[in-house]
Amino acid sequence: MEQVEDGLNHIRMLAEEIGKRPAGSAGEARAAAYLCEQLSIWGLKDVGTEPFATCSWDFDRCQLRCQPLGSLPALPVEFSASTPAGGVRGQLTVFENPDDVGGNLEGRIVLVAGGMPTAAPLLDGGAAGLILASSEKHWAWHEIYGSGGPLADVLPMLTVGYGDAVELIRRGVQEVELDISTTIADVTGHNVVATLPGTGDSPQRLNVSGHYDSVPAS
Repeated sequence: MEQVEDGLNHIRMLAEEIGKRPAGSAGEARAAAYLCEQLSIWGLKDVGTEPFATCSWDFDRCQLRCQPLGSLPALPVEFSASTPAGGVRGQLTVFENPDDVGGNLEGRIVLVAGGMPTAAPLLDGGAAGLILASSEKHWAWHEIYGSGGPLADVLPMLTVGYGDAVELIRRGVQEVELDISTTIADVTGHNVVATLPGTGDSPQRLNVSGHYDSVPAS
């Protein structure tokens, strides 16, 4: 069996040369072809791909703007809806606890610390957008939110670093603007599969698996 060289070379190929690899994308297809080639070189058998249906998302733009702070670093929540062209502007309404979110939120952009609030108060209240912050997150982060969630592709949502959230409150910012562009689509992804034959007579099989696609903003 061919010796596996420094794994860093493969990380560079996937992360730098190929780049973004959302499920069902051209980048994922390139990565799958590269992995199949490498697994074959290393002597694995039955190398190939298996298709599966999934919902994929990606983003082109995510901005949080306000006066007097200008543009703040932000990342979209997974499966965030896009804002209308040019962004959405609204009064900033702050809740220290996700369980406290409620009331008339018509046209407002809600800032919540401590976790994702339930969907009903945001949707029933008419919120225009959601900003998440956490005292455990110093920078904007990738918040996982499944495609089946009630806010997916419905409400523009992003995360900000805790310090920036505190600064919004400390400076008394009254109005903020979200500008988010995401792409959400039903796609066909591909698992890469291969077999490394055992050398003994044991009937046991060992399954080793991991992701080779990438999460936007990772």
